[in-house]
Amino acid sequence: MFTQLQMTYKTKADEVLDTPATAQVSTAKKSNVNTKNHAMLTAFVKAGKRGLNRFQAGALHDTVLNSTIPVLQKKYAVYFSRERETVPNFTGGTTSVTRYWLDDVSMAVAVAALGG
Repeated sequence: MFTQLQMTYKTKADEVLDTPATAQVSTAKKSNVNTKNHAMLTAFVKAGKRGLNRFQAGALHDTVLNSTIPVLQKKYAVYFSRERETVPNFTGGTTSVTRYWLDDVSMAVAVAALGG
């Protein structure tokens, strides 16, 4: 007949549950002050109506400004005005880029979102 062996099998989850908790769990909401999105929105507020193009944003460590703009628009409910412009490039020629800036209404929304 079948004899039942008493063996205890522990899964990885059981081992984790058996381990005493040593890490402190923070229930406080993380601040968004140190995020790329917060930093870029702050940069646009500081730039005012001049705004930024991709090369100026690159100096702020944002190498994908064209992808950052829709994220900022969605997250902060702002709209960026835009205009194509040409800027000098390293070979002596020109490069076409888009300049983005906040209009007056979006600037007020952005300032409020930044807590100012």
